Amino acid sequence: MLRRDLLKAATAAMLAGPASAQVQDRQIAGPVAAVYHGFAELKAGVEKGELAALADGTAVRAGMCLYLTDAARTGAAAIVPELPGLVPWPGGEMVEHWGAVGDAAADDSAPIIRALAWFAEAGRPVEWGGGTYRCEKNLDGFARLVHAGRGVIHRGEDSYTISDVHGARNVIHCAPPESAGENDGLTRATPTDYVTAFNFVEAHAGIRPAQRWRVQYISGVYAFKGARRLENFPTTLYPIEFMGQADEFGTPTVIFDGGPHGVPAFKRLRGGAPVNLHFENLKCVNFDQSQGAFQIWYDINVTAVNLHAADCRGMVYAWRNGVVEQHKGVFDNCEGCINFQDVYGAAGDLNGTPGTDEIVFNDCTGIGCVHYTRGTKAYLRGCEFNNVDVGILISRHARCRTQGNRFNSWKAAAIKAEMFAIWNYDRSDLDRMTGATNKKATVLCEPFCVIDRVHKDTSRPNGHMYYYDTPITWSGTSRTALSENQYGSENLTPFRMPAWWLYHTKAKGEGRVEITVPKGDTCLMEITGAGSGAKNVLCDVTLPEGHWLCEFEFTGERPDKPTNRFFVRAFRSNSSDVVTNAGSMAAMNNRANADASNSDIEFRLYGTLRVGTSEASIIRMETDVIL
Repeated sequence: MLRRDLLKAATAAMLAGPASAQVQDRQIAGPVAAVYHGFAELKAGVEKGELAALADGTAVRAGMCLYLTDAARTGAAAIVPELPGLVPWPGGEMVEHWGAVGDAAADDSAPIIRALAWFAEAGRPVEWGGGTYRCEKNLDGFARLVHAGRGVIHRGEDSYTISDVHGARNVIHCAPPESAGENDGLTRATPTDYVTAFNFVEAHAGIRPAQRWRVQYISGVYAFKGARRLENFPTTLYPIEFMGQADEFGTPTVIFDGGPHGVPAFKRLRGGAPVNLHFENLKCVNFDQSQGAFQIWYDINVTAVNLHAADCRGMVYAWRNGVVEQHKGVFDNCEGCINFQDVYGAAGDLNGTPGTDEIVFNDCTGIGCVHYTRGTKAYLRGCEFNNVDVGILISRHARCRTQGNRFNSWKAAAIKAEMFAIWNYDRSDLDRMTGATNKKATVLCEPFCVIDRVHKDTSRPNGHMYYYDTPITWSGTSRTALSENQYGSENLTPFRMPAWWLYHTKAKGEGRVEITVPKGDTCLMEITGAGSGAKNVLCDVTLPEGHWLCEFEFTGERPDKPTNRFFVRAFRSNSSDVVTNAGSMAAMNNRANADASNSDIEFRLYGTLRVGTSEASIIRMETDVIL
């Protein structure tokens, strides 16, 4: 039963006439001596001296509030200044005892401010009696107290719900310390400081977990001298929101500054209750933390929208989390921007539900702007990379699906896979390697990693696949190396396979080249091994004019066919024309035999036009190596 109902029941029992009544385990001597309709009527009675003859400890009721007479509580000693000689019923104090009406019409600011001061001094939670309290003034100290009971506070268009009303949104506004103070945080005009706002939501979200909770940051620079710790944050039905603001161009105007203090903005390093958080329109600068300005470990589901960063060493470091998603943002001159370790997606989801989309990385350094590792399953979609060291690093059994990203320029590699990583690309939404002509490695794939198209066939063997969809054009009659500008190594494939792979019975290679031969011309397409000479040619095919899809296939060694293991088929669009040819693997076999322990398999692609007056073009290349 609620405290207010207990008081009503106790008062009714006393008015029924027993010689002694008990209210909340406290004995009073005799029945209630006087009953008033409300605080104003009681105040008038006190001023008229109607209670002067009552002995100390006598009960008086005003509305739903009980008081005791106490002659010593007068003047400066009075608990309620308007009611000298009376004290709120010990243990049953509510804001109504100080005169709050809670009818949504009267301005309850003054009595509530006095009540808050008393509860603060007493070190007790503030008890609200279930009314709707209109407050025109700032409620000093409100955000530094714990609140109990029921009620709704109205301040203009803003409201705060104390009751555990399902889905009610409670917003605490905060500002940089220099512009915050004893403000209540209930409106934008009365912001509290950001530490107080964080602590307030931490305390109250656990009491009322079915409500919506938000910390609203007012534009400005917030200097972080200590991390906001998330170990004790409660589990809530809705994500707890930390909301900034942005200008008309979408640039956040709320700046978190790590400065010289060397601490994250938010941190959780040990397990606790599962937590759901949402960050939006925030920018982090000068955080010098290798493990992130947002260091969020253990059972935290995080969504970040329009999160920006500049000059940070580490930005988002998530470990052993449920789902971490980042949507939109710009990272400038940062090192190690996003690091997901053991961040998993929904059960049974091949490619994972957490991930990153529509983020621009400019001049970022480190092992990877995005690093998915230790079993993480995530996606990366619609991002842009400009002058970065490494765009994406996938390692330690992690799986990453990429869709529609643009790699404009890089120094080491656009994508790197190592230590049993899996990279899935989506042929329906390919990444754009527009910076491939800088002769830097596009994709670096170490042995025992998997690069493959997105598919659901779990029985498919592990393999490496690479695609290249930036058009290549050439003309003239010279024999032209068509893959030399892709990764700087002249290889058709950007990864390296050991020579022993050639002799494995399960070894298989596949390649697809989409090519347009100009009208009136023919093109000799050649797949070669490590060299460009005739002895290195693995397979060739001559294509007449038209648009062709060439499929090359290499099968594992067979005792009955040590050569002729390369085969090519070419299909012309809008036609039934098919050109086929078989080639010899003798050249590659000789290379492997020469140094079976260190040799690497290389594939190159050459094209020779017979006339060469018009340009031929390659629209797409794919290479798949399976073992």
